[in-house]
Amino acid sequence: MTITLQSLQSAHVWTLTEKADEFILKQPLPAGSYQIVIQNQGLVPQLIDLVQTNNYTLAPFPITINQLQNKNVSLIYFFEWLNMKPS
Repeated sequence: MTITLQSLQSAHVWTLTEKADEFILKQPLPAGSYQIVIQNQGLVPQLIDLVQTNNYTLAPFPITINQLQNKNVSLIYFFEWLNMKPS
């Protein structure tokens, strides 16, 4: 499985590093808007955490899974400040 972040402003792509059951980006991330891309190139399906709501949109854009869009589903993820203070 690979996870990347792509800047919607510059199209720059960062690849997250897998560590146990987490994917980590160990560098400062410039302010901006990003697209998260999760790809499973393996033969075994992988579990990810998704939340589904009824008639409630959690994000301005629908999530796309296998080319199908669903506006009431969102990926659950978190950010952690490591040795840095938010500006």
